[in-house]
Amino acid sequence: MKLTVAGTLTVNGSVTANGGVAPLYAGGSGGSIYVTAGTFAGSGSFAANGAVAPYTGGSMGGGGGGRIAVHYTSKTFTGTLTAFGGTSAGGGNHGAAGTVFQKAASQTNGELLVDNNNVDAGVVCTTSIPASAAWTLDTVDLRRKGNLEASSGTTLAVSSVTGNNTGGTLTTRGTLQLAGSTTLTVSNVTWAGDRGERGFDPLGQYGGKGLLDGPDDLRELDG
Repeated sequence: MKLTVAGTLTVNGSVTANGGVAPLYAGGSGGSIYVTAGTFAGSGSFAANGAVAPYTGGSMGGGGGGRIAVHYTSKTFTGTLTAFGGTSAGGGNHGAAGTVFQKAASQTNGELLVDNNNVDAGVVCTTSIPASAAWTLDTVDLRRKGNLEASSGTTLAVSSVTGNNTGGTLTTRGTLQLAGSTTLTVSNVTWAGDRGERGFDPLGQYGGKGLLDGPDDLRELDG
């Protein structure tokens, strides 16, 4: 879904691109919402959440969170932007978080939020930057079990990685660089090194794992 408004975009309701639920299968991954607005306003909600896997007779996984990207000149929006992974009711892995990217016109690179609503997808299902990709961000915020993984061969350039002591994790197998700063700040998150590649079942039995080309790329996540 793509919304382009040159003037003021006011959302007081709900804009959703959530994953679908299949009764006997894994949860569907969240979709994509891409917003460009002069002024971003309102108190509503944007959601690209992965679906729950409701089947209790097997280890079907929850859907991975989708992605939301918002580019704006000015912002008065006070609502919510969520891209949570879905849970599994049958003992499968829960889905990994998606991403919420925001960039004001005055920002150099923008900010990325990875928040999984306290759904613990572990290290099997992570929000992964694919190999050979390079992301440059002003800040990365990892909250409530959000786990951002810089895969082997990846470059993540960032000035600060923060959280709120609620289980956010940064896993680096690639290169971590400074972006526009002489100091890299990592606070209130777990910073992990190479923990070994983990298996991922593309059919979703092990939960949705997001592979992202870019923090504001308009695509659906795998899951």
